Amino acid sequence: MKIFDEIIDRRNTSSIKYDFMAEHGFPEDSMPFWVADMDFRTPQPVIDELINRSRHGIFGYTDFKDDYRESVANWFSTRHNWNPKTDFLTITPGVVFAICTAIRAFTSVIESIPEHSRDFDSIAPAWLEMHLRGY
Repeated sequence: MKIFDEIIDRRNTSSIKYDFMAEHGFPEDSMPFWVADMDFRTPQPVIDELINRSRHGIFGYTDFKDDYRESVANWFSTRHNWNPKTDFLTITPGVVFAICTAIRAFTSVIESIPEHSRDFDSIAPAWLEMHLRGY
């Protein structure tokens, strides 16, 4: 069976995508199509590596080394014919945070920013929170 053929019911698992639809202003029976929270099982090698890395039981701050940046740059080069400078690559805690950071970097508070109201309904509140906290 291919991973995309397996149906996994994620309701009643505290999934924001399914169990909190009403709280986010959507009808309970909405069909959410999210980018970062997809409904297929994580590949077994990824699960195995997460288990392996968590065996020591310490969950502190992490960072990445140059081989990670080189791998990401290679991915962009191979798939999109774009060669980003590896020292420009960074990690973020999520897509919304990254978008808010970009908005903050390239706009001012008085500028208007177009937003797809239902694509990322949390961008405007997150951006405002970042601004108020001075990030």
